[in-house]
Amino acid sequence: MNENILDVRIVKNFLNKIWYNEYLDESKQLREKYSLEKNDFIYYAQKEDYIWLYEFYNKNEEEKYKDKYISFGKVCFKSEKYDEAINFYNKKEFKNNHDYYTLAECFEKIGQKDKAIENYKNYYLNFQSGSWKIGIEKLLKLKAYDEIKIILENEKSWLHKNEKEFFEAKILNIENNYKSSIDKLNSFFDSSQNYDKDLKENIYLLYILNYYKYVIEQLKADFNRVIKEKDFQLNWYRLSYSNYSIYNEFEKFAKKLNIEYNNIHSKKIKNYKNRIHDKYITLHQKLYEEIKKIDFKLTEDLELYYLSSYNDNLSIDKRISIYHRKIKYEPDNPKYYLELGKLYYKKANQSDKDFLQAVENLKKSINLSQKYFVNLNGEAEFLLIKINESKKEENKQLFDDSIKNYIFHNSYSKDVHTTFFEQILYKYQNFSMNTLSSLTNNYLYFANPSKLNDPFDVASETLEKQFKNLELNKSEFKLCSLSKIGNNKLMWSHYSNEHSGICIGYKFLYLPNYVAKAEIQYRNTNLDEKEIFQNILDYWIVKSEDWEYEREVRLLHYGNKEKIYYTFDIKQSFEENIIGLKIVSITLGLNFKEDNCNIIKQIVKEIEDKQKTKISIIKAKIEKQKLILEEIVL
Repeated sequence: MNENILDVRIVKNFLNKIWYNEYLDESKQLREKYSLEKNDFIYYAQKEDYIWLYEFYNKNEEEKYKDKYISFGKVCFKSEKYDEAINFYNKKEFKNNHDYYTLAECFEKIGQKDKAIENYKNYYLNFQSGSWKIGIEKLLKLKAYDEIKIILENEKSWLHKNEKEFFEAKILNIENNYKSSIDKLNSFFDSSQNYDKDLKENIYLLYILNYYKYVIEQLKADFNRVIKEKDFQLNWYRLSYSNYSIYNEFEKFAKKLNIEYNNIHSKKIKNYKNRIHDKYITLHQKLYEEIKKIDFKLTEDLELYYLSSYNDNLSIDKRISIYHRKIKYEPDNPKYYLELGKLYYKKANQSDKDFLQAVENLKKSINLSQKYFVNLNGEAEFLLIKINESKKEENKQLFDDSIKNYIFHNSYSKDVHTTFFEQILYKYQNFSMNTLSSLTNNYLYFANPSKLNDPFDVASETLEKQFKNLELNKSEFKLCSLSKIGNNKLMWSHYSNEHSGICIGYKFLYLPNYVAKAEIQYRNTNLDEKEIFQNILDYWIVKSEDWEYEREVRLLHYGNKEKIYYTFDIKQSFEENIIGLKIVSITLGLNFKEDNCNIIKQIVKEIEDKQKTKISIIKAKIEKQKLILEEIVL
């Protein structure tokens, strides 16, 4: 258009249709070239040339009080001539909401808070166009909470319902009413309504701030009650850390709001967690000081509990002496040796003697745990690996042994009284020769992770390097996937050949020490790997939150075996160290073929004869778009 001469009507029509502020200089040139009407005021207003605009208004006094693209008051404000702007607005007979907003900004700049608040409130009350929430945000900044509450209580409020509820929750937080603020915000999680991104971000940040403040408040209240009642035994779980552990679940709330859980959120939550932990430790130290003042007699276990909040050498030595006394009465308790190993390790960087004591106690803990079937969650092995003085080959051997014999060791074989016993887990399968073989020959199939259906499962570049460094054969890790639920429609589709297969309910009674049980941890896999995987074990038990509906439990094994056999005789499982279980149910999918019912019937009869208990046969059906499981007789 600049290079050619066109019909002036085409140029005029074009200029009327484009966004003027996107092509300011080009449009000005075209208007001059084709002798079209120019508007210098609009041009310089779009250029935000406040020097030109200020001079224009002073040369054209009659223009000051007209409705222009940018008012004289705004020009004065942008030029930092606040008194002149205030004088202009005071003389202006009819003010719109934008005038009130700029006037409020001027008063705020010169430190007249009350007048700023009054005009921000007027901006909101006279609202016609623009951003209807910035007035509230300005009032929040000025701590004009009473004015905000009046606006929020106004039934004819300009605020959208969701913004109104957010600001109500914000005021409750400011008034230290954290629980009510949390309850108000909970409505956002329960609703299917879609909110804008900024609002969801603000909701999330306010939510975690509320919980942080609420937890700190509860900690102080519990502390004061303990002091008042001198309940230093901490009865009724007072000051129990488990009461304050909701932050472990906070990532899920970001998912519920459908916002990206990013490093800002992660750092914020980590900061809150650390501050809660520090407060928790500080309060226990204050309690212990109070106990010493009044010479309150503590049991050894409570003494250890309070001393654990200190890291100085004197406190560590006190704990060491208590554990040595305990060992005199229980010389074969592996837990005491584990704790001694951990305490000596804390002092290991100061003394070779303490280092040797740490290693000695940790090794004794491992031996006793294996002797008496006590599960210590692999702590001793991991701590031994951390000890720098061990040679590289010894490190490798320790880690390898702990993987094979202990870390994947579970509560089944180590403690026959554990609550993990008699847990029913479900296996969705195709109706195939392999499935029939596993039922008739009494084995579970353990697959190499390379055969998993999720390519992101057990995938970590960081941990892959650890396997290489430790010279571990990753292909020898095997797993068997099970679920806590037997009626999930998606799992029937994914794992049972579009509902034509079966779902077996296994009631586990005992696992040998070469098979472990671990519940899958569902995490946001968009985070940095260091935040997803805490240690090498997580390689096998962490999956994306997208799979959370599966509620998966994995049996894990390190070795060459793909078929691991089980028995229905619990005594035999203990004696021979093999899996002990019962088959409690077999569910037939929606599309299970009737021709296969006779095969299942025969297999069920054989299993029932072996395990001497009945098996429930269940048929899946659809009723009002719901998956219904109904027991039948074949």
